[in-house]
Amino acid sequence: MMDDSPRLIPKTRKELILENLDWFGLPVRISELVENVLDGKIREQSLVCCHSACDVCNSTIRSCIRKVQRELEEELGQSI
Repeated sequence: MMDDSPRLIPKTRKELILENLDWFGLPVRISELVENVLDGKIREQSLVCCHSACDVCNSTIRSCIRKVQRELEEELGQSI
């Protein structure tokens, strides 16, 4: 049974990233890319699907990043 009560200790940024990578079926090796986008080192707009059947689609990565951003704002009260 899932418990929806707030956690005593919030998830770390890294935990949220890894959890969402798993949820989207993305490999762990993408975590550094996600962190770079969240840190502003890479523009999120550069992650677009090129329709070339990549093993890891940029569009999926972008969706994952947006979910991580929302969860960081909700859970940690951080603004990205």
